[in-house]
Amino acid sequence: MMPDAIIQTRNLTIGYVTRKETYPVQTDLDLEVFQGEMVCLIGPNGCGKSTLLRTLAGLQPVLQGEVCIDKLPLGKQSLSNKARLLSLVLTDRVDVNNLSVFNLVAMGRNPYTDWLGRLTDADHELVHTALSQVHLEGYANRYINQLSDGERQRAMIAKALVQDTPVIMLDEPTAHLDINNRVEVMMLLHELARRTNKAIVLSTHELDLALQTADKLWLMTPNNGIAVGAPEDLILTNKFQKVFAHNSYRFDSLTGNFMVKHADTPRMVSLKSSVKGNRTYWTERALLRNGYRISPDASLIITVDEDSDSWLLSTEEEVLASSSLQELLLQMESL
Repeated sequence: MMPDAIIQTRNLTIGYVTRKETYPVQTDLDLEVFQGEMVCLIGPNGCGKSTLLRTLAGLQPVLQGEVCIDKLPLGKQSLSNKARLLSLVLTDRVDVNNLSVFNLVAMGRNPYTDWLGRLTDADHELVHTALSQVHLEGYANRYINQLSDGERQRAMIAKALVQDTPVIMLDEPTAHLDINNRVEVMMLLHELARRTNKAIVLSTHELDLALQTADKLWLMTPNNGIAVGAPEDLILTNKFQKVFAHNSYRFDSLTGNFMVKHADTPRMVSLKSSVKGNRTYWTERALLRNGYRISPDASLIITVDEDSDSWLLSTEEEVLASSSLQELLLQMESL
């Protein structure tokens, strides 16, 4: 028997309202999120990702339909009740430099403290537990300006954790991070969803990381609703490829990579290998990047040896050996 959804939308229409007109962005959205899962909201720019996230978080009014969290209509809840249902981490960088990490994270307890904001022993324990969960043990007394961008983001996630809500929403949580921290934050969120049984919903442009970490994707298309499913199902049904179809690149469903579409070229080469392994794959990538088209009928032949650092370039007149792809490409350009 399936558990009840912690987030549920019914016939939801999202968009903007001005003094003169209403501008719907997406209509008739029926979405569900369950406890313990991480949902990544992805799609092209301008299709309404931020609008949906802001609407789900109660920062933007619903145009039509309803958003429920834990079976409670969000629009009918007071601010204090909303703060106990969901916590939100926005894209904006934290610039409260003179605030300690402990005090920043402790702000998540505001919905539960008295009017003076006094923390109990239990609150202190929750803060330290959250810091441990995001791998910031020993950082409590550091100031925010002493943290790296990745550490600041983890501190903001810890703040959301101590707010102790069943739902955490994040808008582009990896926006200001380098590759190492982007991977760490996405893996951390996936781990926290499983370990804390919270529902985590985030918008992201990190398509490759979303494919590898999300339990479920909300694949948003301009004016055509949202396709929902496991990342692999959306790829196998070709929905992912259709949304991100472009003249300049394509999505390779075998590797999970976006591949640049190189211009058509008359330069052709035949690529041979007894086994198509790692070295053959990257040889093909290098050839395509340099404007060669792979054809079995080409007179120029490259033979790849998967077991050694060597390539053979065969022409009608000679056979040339090279010990690196760079050397191979230089040999080809000199012909």
